[in-house]
Amino acid sequence: MLDYVCMKADEILGKDAENKTWAHAYLFIGCDKTAEAEVRQKILSFRHYLIADVSEIQKSEESGKRGEIKVDAIRRLIHEISLSPHGDGRVAFIYSADSLNIASANLLLKTLEEPPGKAMLVLFAETEKILPTIKSRCRVVRVPSARASADLNLGFTKETFLEISKEVDKVIKDGQIEDLLDQLELDLRESMIREKSIRAVKLIKKLEIIRKDIRNNANPKLALESLILMIRELK
Repeated sequence: MLDYVCMKADEILGKDAENKTWAHAYLFIGCDKTAEAEVRQKILSFRHYLIADVSEIQKSEESGKRGEIKVDAIRRLIHEISLSPHGDGRVAFIYSADSLNIASANLLLKTLEEPPGKAMLVLFAETEKILPTIKSRCRVVRVPSARASADLNLGFTKETFLEISKEVDKVIKDGQIEDLLDQLELDLRESMIREKSIRAVKLIKKLEIIRKDIRNNANPKLALESLILMIRELK
């Protein structure tokens, strides 16, 4: 999934850099260590930060007895990003953000609500176990999980609409809507690159509209079934 992560990072960060509309916080969910390193490099490249302006929290160095990121680590990070930067701003990387305990997450939340100066926070999490209030204050990029990659390509493996409909019901029940959308987007992007398909580009735009509609409480079953049928036509 490294290519997918890099592609999404290029798309999101490149557009933000071009439009000068940087989010104050980004959350990458599902990255492995290699993908984290790639995203880190891209952010520093786009933002042109000096190394002196970078702060980081590594779980292995900052975790408490239960493997949780401690309040002291977040407090230190907040202090660092509040200082005047040597360059154009400050960026803070928090790895294993799904290991934040309640106290450290709530402390970080206050900074996400009112970030100091030009500071940017970049969170990495292996799982979705992040407070919804933190997610809502970040620009979220999800990487399809291993299960999503193996099981959620239902638009191309199921023969009938009834089979697709049953699988969509299961996806909704299991809370895997975002995983499915990410996997379908990955397939479309690969088709766009491999076949130079204009229709794939249009379907990616349609997928993003459907993603927003579902987040705004549109009927997910009807939206997903419609999208999958359109992608099947492309295939």
